Amino acid sequence: MKKLGAALTLLLLAACQKPAVWTAVTPLESELPGGLRVRGEAGWNRLDTHQAGTWNVRWTVNGETLDRLWFFAGVPAGQPLVRVRGEVPKGAAVFKEGMQAEDVAELFESFLSAGGSTFRRDRLAPHPFAGGDGFRFDYTLIRKADDVTLKGSAFGAVRGGKLYLIVFQAPRVHYFAALLPRAEAVVKSARIEP
Repeated sequence: MKKLGAALTLLLLAACQKPAVWTAVTPLESELPGGLRVRGEAGWNRLDTHQAGTWNVRWTVNGETLDRLWFFAGVPAGQPLVRVRGEVPKGAAVFKEGMQAEDVAELFESFLSAGGSTFRRDRLAPHPFAGGDGFRFDYTLIRKADDVTLKGSAFGAVRGGKLYLIVFQAPRVHYFAALLPRAEAVVKSARIEP
């Protein structure tokens, strides 16, 4: 009887959680966590996970296996890029105050390669971000799950002790080149409000 009660409790808890939902991004300005604001044109879809206190937002045009625009908006010191169910995953690398562009690129590499995918940084250079100084790094990723080669470009800055990073990633064949200009337009529109 106790097992049945526990099972019913789990079912009730699951029923109380809202499922993640994709919604169309309006061409108006979108407010993201951490005071980050961006403008996206029609065609982008946003994943709403209903998780309070998250700084991770994802957009896509064709589905996440084909293209993904990640926003890591206002990651505070001592936190990873992504929390799982509000918790810091065991052993996850965290953002530290005072990190420079090189350190952030290594943090992102650690995050992406944690599942066994192969990451190679192709370049790192200064780049304007949200009306101030920032950085950009480009990378190649061989996704472990299916051996697909992906290309990625990350744009970011550290402001007020928090990390702001926008990353576009897609398969090297077709999708990356086709959608990178649209992702760069979103990055160019970024601004941070205190």
